Amino acid sequence: MQFEVEVLNGARQGMRFDLTLGDEVHEETASMPYVLETEALAFFVRVERACDRLSLVLGERLLTFTQGRNSNALEFEWYPPYRENGTRDALFFNYFGVAKFTLQLESDECIERFDTGPVEVLARNRTAKQAGQMVNFILAETESDLTCEESATRFQGASYGEQQSQLVERILTNASKLEVLASQVFIRPIRTLTTDMALQQGADVYAPGDQSLAWLMDNLSVLEETDDNSQSHLHLDGRMYCATELLAPTVREYTDTYENQVLTGYLDSLLGVTADLLKHCAPFGLSRLQNAHEGYLSFFACMEVWIHQVNSQQMVVLKACQERLLLLRQQFMKRLPVSIGVNALPKITAKVRGNQHYLTLFKMAIDWYQQPRLDGKPPQQQFLAINSMPGLFEYYAFIRIRRWLLAKGQQEDQGSDLSHPLHIKVNNLSLSLNYEPVYWMVGHSQAGNIVNTENRSVSEARNNYVGRIREWEFARREPDITLEVRRNGQLIGLLVLDAKFTTREQAFNQYLPECTMKYVHGITNSAAVSANGGLVKAMIILYAHSHDELLDFHTAPFDAYGDQVQIPVLGAQSLSLETSEAYGSRCIESLLDRLLTLFAYAA
Repeated sequence: MQFEVEVLNGARQGMRFDLTLGDEVHEETASMPYVLETEALAFFVRVERACDRLSLVLGERLLTFTQGRNSNALEFEWYPPYRENGTRDALFFNYFGVAKFTLQLESDECIERFDTGPVEVLARNRTAKQAGQMVNFILAETESDLTCEESATRFQGASYGEQQSQLVERILTNASKLEVLASQVFIRPIRTLTTDMALQQGADVYAPGDQSLAWLMDNLSVLEETDDNSQSHLHLDGRMYCATELLAPTVREYTDTYENQVLTGYLDSLLGVTADLLKHCAPFGLSRLQNAHEGYLSFFACMEVWIHQVNSQQMVVLKACQERLLLLRQQFMKRLPVSIGVNALPKITAKVRGNQHYLTLFKMAIDWYQQPRLDGKPPQQQFLAINSMPGLFEYYAFIRIRRWLLAKGQQEDQGSDLSHPLHIKVNNLSLSLNYEPVYWMVGHSQAGNIVNTENRSVSEARNNYVGRIREWEFARREPDITLEVRRNGQLIGLLVLDAKFTTREQAFNQYLPECTMKYVHGITNSAAVSANGGLVKAMIILYAHSHDELLDFHTAPFDAYGDQVQIPVLGAQSLSLETSEAYGSRCIESLLDRLLTLFAYAA
């Protein structure tokens, strides 16, 4: 199978390139082809066998191919539609980052899917600026706490940035104290006395033992005749002999003791963690992924700048500390040489208790090993996980809502992960904020109380009956953000918010109707029958714009801010990226306040 892309406009018009398919796709790609967000693209596919229908899936978009112009049953093509000004539509307009396609082949009620290799979309300066505004806000709110699991837009909530700052401070403190105490340890180190057999000058050995004499019998060539009785080692036939050298026991002091091995291991542990932090802070692996085109920017190039801005100060401090620790390591090897370093929780020995400097260092080492290390993934991996504007905007929207919720009431538990619900108590209501929750269909083994109830096709509707098992892979819905509302432990409503990095017109005209069908009518509470319009009380599309406003589906006074609010509330809410503060009466924070008020006074 062959998948080819052609550029239809601009300076690169007529350029073609292939995308890999299926087993040829590799996650770690040293380089990838690129397109510009303003370029119109045509796709050409040649399949190995005839099929009834060929489609291209890009996120939530489905592009249907037509037969090739040469009427070859194995060749398909897709051209973008024309706009009002007569130019072709740019598929990736307002997109920034990495895009992946899925080819979907349908024949004889059988569907096959083939993933393609990635393509990078280079953006205009304006789009890159919007990405920068969102990243800066996310960093400010989460202290660079970004970490990825399976999707490109899932992040862990443990405060990685705060943990990293604390760890750097601990390394600096330990290094400074170690430098001071090491100078005292070098003066009076803990040693052990051992007796070894070694060759010595014969004149220095006055009373050779059995081992010395046994060695001498095998090495008679070292004997010389002497007249000095005090220097002689052997008397034979009235003659005296002395050995020029002799194997004899000698007492030596060794620093290769458990106590010194612990200090070396402690120092090596500090060096190891410092090296890991430097590796994590450095934006490696990004430059090799960058594409370049005049007037356009690479998402990875921007990410490299942001990583450098966030980590540059800590990198300078850590590099200086690493140099101090390496110098100290050289001094240890010269003054306290050991065979190995013990990199584990040390035991305080009797010798340590009798030496104040060693005792202090051992207590420092114990504290160092017992303190927690970093959780989550390094910053550069976390930034690489954000590989597109839609994903970045989705997480930005979640952080905006999370900030609003944290300011509203008291947190009921300390969730360790942002992918787990955030529970907040507000007056008589309990709110649970979920990021990308999964609601399985009725009949699926993992279905919970909140279930997906929609039939997606004619075939499913015709084969619909109580007790049907639905265990297929995509028997679920995953809205971006949901807010569960409970009173006295009972679920009384669900707010659904879906983030789309799109235009105002598409948000209201296209995505709002689609998501209303998927979530308002397709999600319910299986444990109880919900009154007043079902479980979902609001369906809001979030989109980026220059200022905040709500496009309400219902006319006044039945809109969200009216006196006769129609439930469910339906609308498209813009999020201004120019400022992170909640200004104006129609921002997302004001809308959430209004929806919360409706719940508070509901029966």
